[in-house]
Amino acid sequence: MCGRIFLLLVFALGAFVGVTVAAFVYLEWWQAILAIAAVLAILFVGGKFLLKTAIAAWGEELTKMTAGQSLVLRNATIQVHKVQRADPPRELTEEDEFDDDDPEALAERNEEVLGKTWYKIEMTVFPNPDIEESVNPWMPESLVFVPFDREPPKNMLADAIDDALIHPDRMKVISDVPAEDERTGPQRILFLVGVANEVHDLAVRYFSEQFGRIRLPGPFDEAPRIRES
Repeated sequence: MCGRIFLLLVFALGAFVGVTVAAFVYLEWWQAILAIAAVLAILFVGGKFLLKTAIAAWGEELTKMTAGQSLVLRNATIQVHKVQRADPPRELTEEDEFDDDDPEALAERNEEVLGKTWYKIEMTVFPNPDIEESVNPWMPESLVFVPFDREPPKNMLADAIDDALIHPDRMKVISDVPAEDERTGPQRILFLVGVANEVHDLAVRYFSEQFGRIRLPGPFDEAPRIRES
């Protein structure tokens, strides 16, 4: 697939160069400019289609590659022990000596804090014992959250850049396990996560598998404050 896309790109570049040279040799200057503009428009539309096709193809391959890792938590369940509002990470609220010189960075940091409600979520993930692969090791650090009404991913590459993904800022495995590669079976985990204020329920996602429902308390009565830009 990659080789085919490369050949198409080389062909498109060669066609553009050929049309450009021929246009200025055989046409009036204004006709040549119109011809080049038309070719550029065709290449732009074709490039978008090619990029979309490539992302879909690579995403399907990535989905196949991660399918084996996902199986361990297929039809998994969770037990939520605690969901409580929390303060955001200290580094997001500390004032920086360079903030006054970089208003864009300050505005971005403000949005990172003021645009979210922060929670500590403690839960246990239970692999489904009816799934043969449930005895395999799995990686709690690969868990992410999504709004509950979000559909499970069909294409892992497109999902990787999905802005709906909610990556925990902190993650701690409470289960007493000596090494990451020995984590099998149920695991109790504590997360610190910032969630957009309009999101009220979360699901858990592990590669292409999605499961569970976590109901969130309402937003802070008074949001944490940091300096305004």
